[in-house]
Amino acid sequence: MHVNRLSALLVAALSLPLLGGCSGSNAASGIELLDQPATEADALPAGFDTTPLQPASVRFAAKSGGISFYVALPADDENAPEEAQMKPAFCLVVMEREQTACGGGTPITTTFQGGSAMLVSDGTDTSPFTADGWTRIHENVLVIGLDEAT
Repeated sequence: MHVNRLSALLVAALSLPLLGGCSGSNAASGIELLDQPATEADALPAGFDTTPLQPASVRFAAKSGGISFYVALPADDENAPEEAQMKPAFCLVVMEREQTACGGGTPITTTFQGGSAMLVSDGTDTSPFTADGWTRIHENVLVIGLDEAT
């Protein structure tokens, strides 16, 4: 009986590091920015449609060409297929164009009047994109076709 208790304790101790990955951290999912505490800069303007988002998750990423880019988690969708619910999902908000693009996994790309933006995970090798003319404006955001004068 003493051996069974010792075995159970050993299994429990060895399992603790594995349980750390289930803490709800978005860094494990690929975008550490979402784990940062919210600041005033993260607030979307009143009247912006946050329906596709979890409003408390919104984080300001960068501004380029007169356009602000935010990263957020999508609103919970109980109707999504189980496979889609298992992937880390993110949203890219293009503020001045009032556009939101959400998807399971990254990259997420959206095109709007005046350019395109792409959301990537932390540590993504963006050299193939920058070789094609994309500019990295944040660890997680690339843009192309923006006129810096606007």
